[in-house]
Amino acid sequence: MKENGKGFVGALSSRKFKYGSAALTLTVVFVAVVIILNVVFTALSGKYGFYLDLTEKQIFGISDSTRELLKDIDTDVTIKFLIPLDQLKANSVYNSIYTCALEYEHEFSFVHVEYDDIIADPIKLIEYQNQGFSIKTYSVIVESKYRKKVYQMYKTLSDGQTPGSDFYNVAQSTKKFYGFFGEKTFTSAILSVTNKTMPVVTFTQGHGETIPAQLENMFVTSGYIVEKIDLLTDNINPDTKVLVISGPKKDFAGIKDVTSGAKSEMDKISEYLNTRRHLMVFVDPFTPPLNNISELLTEWGIQIQYNQLIKDDSKSVPGNTQYLICQYATDSYAKDLHESVSKMDNPPNTISPITVPLKLLFGESEDSIHAAGAILKSYPTSYVEIDGKNVAGERVLMAVGTKSEIIDNVTVNTNVFVCGSTYFTELVSGDIYGNNEIIYNFIRGMGFEKQLVNISFKKLDDETLDIDGTIAKSLMITYAAVIPMFVIIAGIVILVVRRRNHR
Repeated sequence: MKENGKGFVGALSSRKFKYGSAALTLTVVFVAVVIILNVVFTALSGKYGFYLDLTEKQIFGISDSTRELLKDIDTDVTIKFLIPLDQLKANSVYNSIYTCALEYEHEFSFVHVEYDDIIADPIKLIEYQNQGFSIKTYSVIVESKYRKKVYQMYKTLSDGQTPGSDFYNVAQSTKKFYGFFGEKTFTSAILSVTNKTMPVVTFTQGHGETIPAQLENMFVTSGYIVEKIDLLTDNINPDTKVLVISGPKKDFAGIKDVTSGAKSEMDKISEYLNTRRHLMVFVDPFTPPLNNISELLTEWGIQIQYNQLIKDDSKSVPGNTQYLICQYATDSYAKDLHESVSKMDNPPNTISPITVPLKLLFGESEDSIHAAGAILKSYPTSYVEIDGKNVAGERVLMAVGTKSEIIDNVTVNTNVFVCGSTYFTELVSGDIYGNNEIIYNFIRGMGFEKQLVNISFKKLDDETLDIDGTIAKSLMITYAAVIPMFVIIAGIVILVVRRRNHR
């Protein structure tokens, strides 16, 4: 070794080595920190389910509508999965629902995601069954201190073959999921289990009504208690939020049809509506003239065009001119009942099968107290046969009449919903149609003080459950090139600056 500092020892003590080693040390430390953070985050992700929604359409994200609906809730809610976490993550369908639940836990402090492995602990399964719940490993339980609601991530529809889900729309033609409505399901569930009193839907009977199982199930899924009533002998439950008349074969009794002093069926319906609650009426071309019901609907601006059947040779399901492809009535105040579907980039068709036309007797009144508006219409190519001739033109297929009142400076609406097809709900769990979304928008909106009509389902495509290619590419570039390049540039800058400062 030489005393003048040259040689190995001198090289170690030289400024060049010191500044170069400083940059190298910075780089090594930075890379080490990145590796450590990656290991820690991966471990925590495996345990607690951290994730990032990288789907292009933010399929699993939470909308501002949900934030507004749930902002005042102060009751703890638990979303509970009953399948082992590793199996939950391994299945893309289940994992999507789980991911959506984690969004709620992250967004709202009162929401907690938990797991009850009923495979490892079958006692839990027995406990749930003893409470009257039908529980499977693919069930999801949403509960608060008031009540529990059970939803199925996967189920088989009534045909025994088509897959179904309380979180996805399913296309019968392909047997594949095509739309994710997990946000609407979870938001509705949270509103339901935190509501101190559950809303009631009451179906009338005694007039030859048909009560579609699909419609009844939609009310149950939306958090309603289902009741059935014969208005001749019983009174309407005061907790009823929606009264449903579906496909009656004979009229309801009016004042002339009962003994003196007794309340008629029509009296009970009118008194019910006067308490600011809601009515749904489903009819079809085979519904006989219902004079008393028609008189009531006239007050709400809607008239049934009895004994007419709408057909369309072009705007209909191929091979069936009676299954009409609907127009969304965009010029109506009632458009919010379909906008969650109609405003999609590629909105699905809504189909109205075997439909009797409706007629609006007025629109929105000047005083804004009474209004009647179309929800769905046929296309101008549709026609009905009148006196042996086909008469073409647009016709109203579904409508709503509304009465508004101001109570304590708050506008309160009473709604009468009329659908010209008793078969409309047969398609709510079926092919790639918007039928279910429109019915859900009404029944969920009327059951709660806060309405869910602005929460739409997200339409899936072939790449939905994968990271979007553009996003994945940008992430790869970021982590594989940008960050290392940043470190190199930072090292060079530090080296140059220090050299200048020590010249």
